[in-house]
Amino acid sequence: MFILFRLIKTLVFAVLLLVVLGVIAFVVGKPFVERLAARSIEDRIGMPVSVSIATSLSPGVVRGDLGNVTVRVKKFDRHGLRLAGARAVYHGTSVKLGDLMSGDVKIHYSSVEFQGSLTAGALAEYLRPVLTERGLPAKALRVTITNGLATLVMGSSHASVGARIAGPSSFQLVPVSGSATITRALSSPIPLGPLPDGVHLTGIALRTGRATLTGRGDGGKIRA
Repeated sequence: MFILFRLIKTLVFAVLLLVVLGVIAFVVGKPFVERLAARSIEDRIGMPVSVSIATSLSPGVVRGDLGNVTVRVKKFDRHGLRLAGARAVYHGTSVKLGDLMSGDVKIHYSSVEFQGSLTAGALAEYLRPVLTERGLPAKALRVTITNGLATLVMGSSHASVGARIAGPSSFQLVPVSGSATITRALSSPIPLGPLPDGVHLTGIALRTGRATLTGRGDGGKIRA
């Protein structure tokens, strides 16, 4: 009986030791992983990002579970289109604690969600050279965005358009009313991708002053 008691006591002590070591590794390793992930993503998209890990101290920490990892970028330029900020949230992330010691850190995740914001001014900036190239006097083009509609004004001509996703990494302006000449010139999809980490666009919503793009991707890993 005494031997059994000592064995249980030893096992409990070993478990507590592992928990303490896991917590220490997490507290020390969390900012380290954030910096490594930021450096890896910056190298791939060519612009500075911020990375934050939302995990609190929980039993999953011992296994290297990180919870959600959020990546933010203030300006996101893709194919001449400038988003006024973008965010990617990696869900179900984890890292092997042993990797923190070796420096070969890989963040595994179960899925990723994307959201980006396109202002009316940025859309106008993108469309001016596109429409000019297609023979329209678009140097003075103005764009306004209200709920569900974007309005393009060039002198006395104007057109109202909606928007829809046209492929995994592109969207299209859809004619609603106004100048047929303008809407015909907008027939081609507007490319945004390919987006990082296999993200494909799932929706676009026009709200006052801006368009919000959303997307998602399957699981994978980031080599930090």
